[in-house]
Amino acid sequence: MGGTSTKIFKKGASAFSSVTGTGNEDDYQPSNFERTFKGSPFVLIRHGSMYFDEDGDLAHEFYVEVLPQGKRGKPTMRRVTESLQPEGIVPLPYPRLHVDYPAVIYQGDY
Repeated sequence: MGGTSTKIFKKGASAFSSVTGTGNEDDYQPSNFERTFKGSPFVLIRHGSMYFDEDGDLAHEFYVEVLPQGKRGKPTMRRVTESLQPEGIVPLPYPRLHVDYPAVIYQGDY
């Protein structure tokens, strides 16, 4: 028990040990970061996950009530998938770091 997770942790720790270095500032080479990550490290927009319906309402899902054929039975809800438009591009309220940004961010108690 714990053998596999320990192996994974050791592999991850050895990968990060070269990034943190030995305390010598000469080990840090920003050219390596520039080669692996092109572009800005900040994300300012995202693709929206909601949809607009015909009335202009915005939501993740839309449902309509379906009445039974006769007088008996309960009304059911049916999910609407037609005539919906995606929300599109949404600006973020504040910039966030890109997922592929090659740096480890750590805030410790000093």
